[in-house]
Amino acid sequence: MKVIFLDIDGVLASLDYIRSLSLLKEPNPDSYGYSFDPRCVRNLQYILNCVPDARIVISSSWKSMGVMNLAHMWHIRNLPGDIIGTTPDLLRTTIESSRGMEIQKWLEDEDGIDSYVIIDDDGDMLGSQMERFVRTDPMIGLTTADSMKAVRILNQ
Repeated sequence: MKVIFLDIDGVLASLDYIRSLSLLKEPNPDSYGYSFDPRCVRNLQYILNCVPDARIVISSSWKSMGVMNLAHMWHIRNLPGDIIGTTPDLLRTTIESSRGMEIQKWLEDEDGIDSYVIIDDDGDMLGSQMERFVRTDPMIGLTTADSMKAVRILNQ
């Protein structure tokens, strides 16, 4: 299985798009909050079109809403791909942790992972993960170039 570890804020929800929605006083589309940038969502769709066997694991702080709520949001917003889980929330434990450590823990607990990519706007990944990391610019979110890089990584 191929896995996309996906952050949301700064990846699917670009800061520029959120700011535009706020200035225009656009209402939230549903109870889950602000809309995601359609351009960023299309770029995620591109990855999934190129790597149709890839599945999504949410590594974002949005994971605190629970996988069932995330899956429901994904469905009602007609977002691409299948969410198969979330990374563990080690930030709420007494051990020192990072998003990279949460991803590593998820990988250690799962079998059958052929390839993975991490898409995030924060850089708190482990050194061993850097070659599988696509860092987005939070102002513009997931770009075409980022998506093409993610496809290359997943197909390695």
